[in-house]
Amino acid sequence: MRLLIVLLSSGFYVGYIPFASGTFGTALAALILWPVARFNALPSEGGSPWVYLLIFLLITAVGIWTAGEAEKIHNKRDSGKIVIDEIAGFFVAMFLLPFEWVWVGAAFFVFRFFDVLKPWPVGWLERLPGGFGVVCDDLAAGAYSCVLLHAARLVLARL
Repeated sequence: MRLLIVLLSSGFYVGYIPFASGTFGTALAALILWPVARFNALPSEGGSPWVYLLIFLLITAVGIWTAGEAEKIHNKRDSGKIVIDEIAGFFVAMFLLPFEWVWVGAAFFVFRFFDVLKPWPVGWLERLPGGFGVVCDDLAAGAYSCVLLHAARLVLARL
């Protein structure tokens, strides 16, 4: 069980990269999103957002559990080796955005910005206990990113 927890929480050991593990975890999130991106659209656009949301909820639930257990294994609060939170957060950032390089790239940078900056309540959520704190701050950073990117998309559509 320990191996499974470490494997999943670290994004198949991406979290063990000795520098910028969160950035590499976000890059992994984009790769994981690629095969399921076709669901991430409204039904009128050929998507199935309910399937996308179910995949996101599964990742989030597994993330909360494995992050909490991984903290015990690593004996460290929100260890840099845990990157499943970045995966869940990036799924939020990309919600209903097209899987095109410009939006994936923008989501990558905006999500990393909010994840590092931690504006309220992102930093506050990080203080929640166990895996909830590890994952919830990234979900909030993803939500900020998603709102900002959808606003940008609306503005660009009007130009």
